[in-house]
Amino acid sequence: MGLNEFAGYGAVALAALATGYVAAAYGLRPEPFYLGVAFAVAGLGLSLLAVRETLGHARLEAKSGAAGSAQLHPAGGVLADVRSGPGSLRGESGGPD
Repeated sequence: MGLNEFAGYGAVALAALATGYVAAAYGLRPEPFYLGVAFAVAGLGLSLLAVRETLGHARLEAKSGAAGSAQLHPAGGVLADVRSGPGSLRGESGGPD
């Protein structure tokens, strides 16, 4: 388990603990929901101010061919890796056994 996963589970646990304390102190209306609204506003604010767009990096990587030979779906997703063979999505090796 990685540090990122640990931090995510820890944050969920702390949010549940804080919500429980608020609900125990004020009841179920509406104070516990204010904590959720504050988290949503903080997340939106952080994503607007601190997270940078990575589309330029992805386009540069696609131009340089560093991403390998994956075929891209017109909507932007990866269909299949042409090096893997037709059975790669089913867990087969695609090569001779």
